[in-house]
Amino acid sequence: MQEFIVEETSKIFTKGIKRFVDKNKVDIHEVSILLYLQKDDEVGYQVYVNGNYSENVTIKDILGVKVVDLKGYSVIAPPYIQKFLVDFRNELKSDKIDVSVYLNEDGDDVRFFLYDNGKLIKEVFLKELLGVKSEI
Repeated sequence: MQEFIVEETSKIFTKGIKRFVDKNKVDIHEVSILLYLQKDDEVGYQVYVNGNYSENVTIKDILGVKVVDLKGYSVIAPPYIQKFLVDFRNELKSDKIDVSVYLNEDGDDVRFFLYDNGKLIKEVFLKELLGVKSEI
């Protein structure tokens, strides 16, 4: 089940970034999605094009859902995202953390990078972010 969550989360962000690439008519490496905590600890989502703020979006925008999310991902994903953002905030003792999501070099998967106050801290991996333990 945990592997399924990792795979689906990767697909969600890959498709979401590609959707914004098409919308903005840019190269796949020019779009990223920023995940951050708003003042009420709700997850916020922003799209960046060429490193510049483009727009605030919702999880449904990332999913490409207009009205009803039949798979329920818009309800399932935000608590996982909120948890790892809160964990990073507590770990770094900073309210200025965010995670940027980019497509990899081939454009077929995503990479996640943790920032504190605009400074790159490290690349983080989806299994790590979602708390998935490796099964042997």
